[in-house]
Amino acid sequence: MKEFENYIVLAIEHARGGTLADLIKKRNEENKPLSEDECALLIKGILQGLKHIHYLDYIHRDLKPTNVVIDDINNLETVKIVDFGLAIKSQTLHGVDDTCGTLVYQAPE
Repeated sequence: MKEFENYIVLAIEHARGGTLADLIKKRNEENKPLSEDECALLIKGILQGLKHIHYLDYIHRDLKPTNVVIDDINNLETVKIVDFGLAIKSQTLHGVDDTCGTLVYQAPE
């Protein structure tokens, strides 16, 4: 991240495989839904990411397929969790009872 007087430049990795939502939609359009084995790999990668986030004492609060990107489409464990705009430190949860996340969310068909 580089801050300038009037703007901030943020450099991030490019996830070549797109989002999980993109993959689900594409596979459904091709009439080739994700297999159980593929889902298991995706879930394993997501859980590893959540484990790391929680180890750092953060809670994402808006986890959905559009906030999961795939680095390598040939290795579905290479997922990364993105969009931490609603994330908070878990220490701040005490006394917090706000509802958050995506207000209207529709899963990809």
